[in-house]
Amino acid sequence: MTGIDVSKHNGYINWQEVKADGIEFAIIRAGYGKLISQKDIRFEENYRGATGAGLHVGAYWYSYAKNGTEALEEAKVFYEVIKGKKFDMPVYLDIEEACCKAYADDIVHNFCGYLESKGYYVGIYASKAYAESYISSINRDSYSMWVAQWTDECTYSGKYHMWQYSDSGTVNGIKGNVDVNKCNYLIYDVITKNGFNGYGEFAEQEKKRRLQVMIDGKELYSTEI
Repeated sequence: MTGIDVSKHNGYINWQEVKADGIEFAIIRAGYGKLISQKDIRFEENYRGATGAGLHVGAYWYSYAKNGTEALEEAKVFYEVIKGKKFDMPVYLDIEEACCKAYADDIVHNFCGYLESKGYYVGIYASKAYAESYISSINRDSYSMWVAQWTDECTYSGKYHMWQYSDSGTVNGIKGNVDVNKCNYLIYDVITKNGFNGYGEFAEQEKKRRLQVMIDGKELYSTEI
């Protein structure tokens, strides 16, 4: 699949045009840091637009954590922003800042572990060099890797599901350059069929919804299951 990742910096996006241009998925920035006020101001708009256009959708949170404690704080805010929504692509920790390097493994462990405990299919976004230099192979192999390497070929040494191959793509419906990606795995099938990322919660809600009994298109009565 071919996809994009976007944030407020991409401005207004015409998602119908994006879809018509062959884009199949979008990973949307939910925010950054450890405060709810750092929620991306276009997150809700982009989520509605991308899902409404029929794209597969995921989300990411940009980390500035300096240690595992701060990473947990960030994860909790990320959860507050995305809970109640459904994502058929992973939710990602975006780790690339210099301040994260010294405790990268603690950051990954705490951030990803918290989201995983909430029923999310979690991934890590990092450049090839950053991932191989600062994140242990155990952590990298434990989560869905999204590798940034702006070249003609991804030479990342481990297993990965997604590759960001350029930051200067052009897509109809978006003004200026946009990050473009390839996904080599049907992640959305795994997520939806196994009830991750809001799909399990959605299924439970469906079981408890009001039972509507219809005859000839008219509701006769309803009751709780």
